[in-house]
Amino acid sequence: MAQHSSSRDGKEKRRHARQSTSQPARIRFGEDAALPAEIRDFCETGLYVAFPGDGTPDAALPALTGTPVQVEFAVAHSGVFLCHGRVARIAPDGVGVLVSAMPEGALQALRGAGRRLARPLGSGLSAQQAQALLLECIGVFQGTIEAAMRDFFQQAVERLGEASQDEPFFLERSRYDYAIQDLLQQRSRIENAFFAALRDRIQQPGASAAPSRAPMASRLALVEEDEFEDWLNLSAVIKQIEQDILAPLNDVEQRYGRLIGMSVDRKSNPFGPEA
Repeated sequence: MAQHSSSRDGKEKRRHARQSTSQPARIRFGEDAALPAEIRDFCETGLYVAFPGDGTPDAALPALTGTPVQVEFAVAHSGVFLCHGRVARIAPDGVGVLVSAMPEGALQALRGAGRRLARPLGSGLSAQQAQALLLECIGVFQGTIEAAMRDFFQQAVERLGEASQDEPFFLERSRYDYAIQDLLQQRSRIENAFFAALRDRIQQPGASAAPSRAPMASRLALVEEDEFEDWLNLSAVIKQIEQDILAPLNDVEQRYGRLIGMSVDRKSNPFGPEA
């Protein structure tokens, strides 16, 4: 299924802090039939509603930014809540909904679902069982990361090769060819450094990512221009990657937070782009 941009410009529009949750719901676009879904996060003026299965169903694809939408969910001992809003963005596996007037009862119910989600997955297990479960999950995830690493190097070499062919001058082509050789020679070192950093972060759950390399305002005059440009470029890349994988990244943070029994965000997620 083709992927759809988060919004017209692909940027996050929500002004209030997101809170994770996990609440079954039904969503209705205009007068169409209601579709089963799950509210994954929320704030005072918005919801992110994900679809189970293989992603956004065909019935939701025609929905454009601004399409009226209703999100309905029920909570035991609290009642049924109906949120009226408009589509703010379409993602590969769900939609962002702008809700101008979120019912207070709905907010409280979603916060309660979020607190249940944040409970450690190993609740009721012995310390040994919880540790074994954590190690098993880490092993599964590491296999996924190793596959992603192989795919990264393959795509990097292919794209550098394509860029080289587009250059009309030999000198420019040779720079891309050299970059390919250098990347392949450094592959082992890059992989070892990456997995070592990942292991360190996993062993210290909740720890913040490495301190930002952003230059202090008082030191701007001492910072090399190239270094400052590198930092800006890296920050822009991190933000773009996070926007491109926003929904799965939120899902990983919620699940990992539940596993270790503490809140996980962009700064403390050992599997996130910033780390």
